[in-house]
Amino acid sequence: ERKAQPEPQEEAKEKTEAEQPQSVKVDEQKPAEPQEEVIEEPPEEPEGPPRYLIKFNNVKMSEYIGFVSKITSKNFIFDPADLNFNVTIVSNEPTTIENIISALLQELRFRGLSMVEVGNNIIIHQQLGINSPAQVVPEGETPPPELEIVTQVYRIQNTDPSTIATIIRPMMSLNALIEPITESGHLIVTGLRTNINRITDLINNIDSPSDGLEIGEYQFQNLPVSRAIQIARELIAPIAKDRAVVLTPLTNKNVVYVVTTPSLLAQVLKIFQKIDKNEELPSTRFDKDDQGRPIVREEFLDKEDLERQKEEEKARAQRAAKRAQTGPLGSVEATKFYIHKLQYRKGEQIQQALQAVATSLQDVAATAEAEDTELISTINSVQWIESTNSLIFTGTQATLEKMKELIDELDTALPQVLIEILVLEATIDDSLSFGVDWGTRFRELHAAGSQAFIGQESTLPAALDSSIPTSTLNANNLARTAGFNIGVIGRIITRGACDFTSMGAVVRALHTDRRIDVLLNPRIVVEDNAVAEFFVGINTPYLTQSIANEFGNVITGNFEYRDVGSTIKITPLIGNNGIITMDIEQEISSPVATNELLLGSTTGTATTVTAEGAVVPLDETGGGGGSSGIGPTTRKSTTKTRIHMPDGYFLILSGQIRDEKEVIRTQIPCIGGIPWLGAFFSAQDTRIDKKNLMIFIRPQIVDIERINLVTKRQQDQWTEAKREHKRWQYEVDEALEWFNVKDPYCAPEERRIRE
Repeated sequence: ERKAQPEPQEEAKEKTEAEQPQSVKVDEQKPAEPQEEVIEEPPEEPEGPPRYLIKFNNVKMSEYIGFVSKITSKNFIFDPADLNFNVTIVSNEPTTIENIISALLQELRFRGLSMVEVGNNIIIHQQLGINSPAQVVPEGETPPPELEIVTQVYRIQNTDPSTIATIIRPMMSLNALIEPITESGHLIVTGLRTNINRITDLINNIDSPSDGLEIGEYQFQNLPVSRAIQIARELIAPIAKDRAVVLTPLTNKNVVYVVTTPSLLAQVLKIFQKIDKNEELPSTRFDKDDQGRPIVREEFLDKEDLERQKEEEKARAQRAAKRAQTGPLGSVEATKFYIHKLQYRKGEQIQQALQAVATSLQDVAATAEAEDTELISTINSVQWIESTNSLIFTGTQATLEKMKELIDELDTALPQVLIEILVLEATIDDSLSFGVDWGTRFRELHAAGSQAFIGQESTLPAALDSSIPTSTLNANNLARTAGFNIGVIGRIITRGACDFTSMGAVVRALHTDRRIDVLLNPRIVVEDNAVAEFFVGINTPYLTQSIANEFGNVITGNFEYRDVGSTIKITPLIGNNGIITMDIEQEISSPVATNELLLGSTTGTATTVTAEGAVVPLDETGGGGGSSGIGPTTRKSTTKTRIHMPDGYFLILSGQIRDEKEVIRTQIPCIGGIPWLGAFFSAQDTRIDKKNLMIFIRPQIVDIERINLVTKRQQDQWTEAKREHKRWQYEVDEALEWFNVKDPYCAPEERRIRE
């Protein structure tokens, strides 16, 4: 008989009580009598295996295996790629090496890994079909502590080995081997040593000789009962060993009654049948039930046996009724329906997740119990009713209760995030144009000519061409461009033998200062792990195809509308302790006014359909006079990042600064470079373009406790923003700024750009 080992918790408790100092309590009611205080020495702790207090927080599995290998002196062979995960181990009380390595092997099996023990080495691998015979421990012996995977052989004496195998199989892992041998009464179990030690006590208690005794009877047809009992006792003795077998004959009916364990009773009855040479039971005493099993007629039973059989029949009927209530899905009477109205989640998402779970459970359906099979069938029966956002299940009462608990866990309200964005964009465009344009027209008797210096587009050539002798001088066209212009033109000037028909000059100067301030302040509330998208801009048409007639004139065109403006996509992920992770994608685009780029260079190749049906690029058709189609050019900048920040803090995205300076100088070679004098033979255009973009983002977790405060703050901001300024004050400020007596407002970002 094996003695059960004490549980680790009980040993730790005894150890704790032994370490506490003992003292004698002094009676407060007798202070006069001095009492001697005695302090008992704590009993010495019995020597046992060493214990360890383990605390690992989110360490790699390979590092933890190295620690276990050090304290157990075992070698572990593994692929680091298979152990690419972290574990956390916390023990409040010291534990033994046996429990440490048992927990390690169980964790590896949870991860789908297999172990093969070869001597002092443990091989960790993912090949589930590869195994190695474990060390065999005979009956009555304890597995040695140096082995972790063993094969224990049990001798079952009083119970059916198949019954014990059915009991302990759910307690072991799927990789454990449990094989009963009914003929010899053996049970073979292969698994972890710690699990083997735990189930040994359970098997000993189940296979107790004091429990499970049954009574059987046999009526001999060919042998006298006394003679048959003598022969049977000699045959039963080697099989029964120390198990009790009681044989009581009933001579007048030639019947023997047997009292022993169920497993041994079956063997004794088989011996009686072999001795009697007849396996047929007499029809006058026995009948057969619906399943063909022999039963004794009521007239051959006494009152006690009859009452006992009636009680057993009543108990069987109750068990059958209970099974009918929770029967398989094939039983229509036991099938029930359950409809769950989803409150927060979309039914399609949960349906897909449940179907994925059912698919993964199909892999173990071959070895699953009946209850597990019913659960898989219930999961596969899920249907989503889109109009009511409800899920409907069919199954037994037990499986429907499990599905209800699972759906209640999934259908919960996720926290929300209030995202506030402030976009500040400052643009400064400063240009200065200064130059002198002049030209002359002359003619002689047999020759004529002209000369001019034109810096850029000017009205001077048109004025010179109109000053022919038959026309009246007109200088109105000289001052028709933007900026300051001054010009003069003459009719005929004679110098020597040459007559200058006309002569003119234009001095132009233009200074342009443009400032654009863009302020965007969108706000939106988004659910955890959902995408919030902002867009502010315009929908601009882009010419993609035009149709021309046989003369080359464009008669119609196809346009594609595209969004141009500011787009921001934010996906918040709420973590522990109020930390918010945000995936941010930003795109800012703006149309650029230019006449130098074709549409095809920015938006693809623009095409034209001719009258014959041929599709050719737009610049090859002539486009009416040979001019190519010109479409808008878009300037675009993108930003993509992932950040972590606390709840309620500001994130600033800056650094998108563009500083562009363009200088165009036109002059007559050599003469235009002379100081002072060169100014009359040159023109210069200077353009400075500066742009600064800053984005402020503040995420704030919105829950039930903070929703009222957030709503009140947003209402106050809206009330302040919609308040109108006094019109007279606005007009006075604009007038003072026009008279240059008031410093115009300059944003801090713009001020830094100018500096």
